[in-house]
Amino acid sequence: MFRREVRDRQDRDSLRQVLVAHRRTVLVAVLFVAGTGAVGGTWTAVVPTLGSRLSEPGTMFWVVVAVTAFFMVLNVPLGLLADRFGATRFLTATSLVFTVTGSISYLTMSGTFASLVFTYGSGIMYLVCATTVLPKLLTEIFPAEVRALGVGLPNAVTSAVLGGIAPAAAAFAAANNASGWFIAAVMSAVLLSLPAAALARSGAAAPVVPGLSRSPQPERVLARTGD
Repeated sequence: MFRREVRDRQDRDSLRQVLVAHRRTVLVAVLFVAGTGAVGGTWTAVVPTLGSRLSEPGTMFWVVVAVTAFFMVLNVPLGLLADRFGATRFLTATSLVFTVTGSISYLTMSGTFASLVFTYGSGIMYLVCATTVLPKLLTEIFPAEVRALGVGLPNAVTSAVLGGIAPAAAAFAAANNASGWFIAAVMSAVLLSLPAAALARSGAAAPVVPGLSRSPQPERVLARTGD
């Protein structure tokens, strides 16, 4: 027997519905994604550039190769660990640990292979851990009728803005001897996952704007299409 989900066309992925009726949930999504956007722009662009300047030619290339290969193997065990402890707890613990290790590694980075592996690896570790659980967290906070747009819009915009700003901000901070302030801003974005988790757990319903219908979040109306 085949079944399909039946909803009024006006209820499906309405931009106005997402930004107005579900604005609180969009804010939670932005807070969840802010860390990966800021860290992604910093550790995939800024750190390799700085590492190439500090080290011998070719060293940073092999650092990237080694770290990438390592986390290709570690990805599955990390996913199993996240399932065991819960996505929210896993992301919270990862964020707290990375604010310490990421800050230290970035500010003390040198041209040695070990230092570059520690610095680059700390950021990639956070990105792997975060991207392992973020899809689950984001899909859970949006109701079915706006889930695709609700997840995609804040994720794409936040990652693009913070990831795009990070290299320019890092260059400006380095030129003005303010790298400490830059990395503090990046880690502040990482720690936004903590209030995001609290808001997601609270589960308070966003107000419904008149004229915008809102179907119950967990339920789906199913219609039989044949045997």
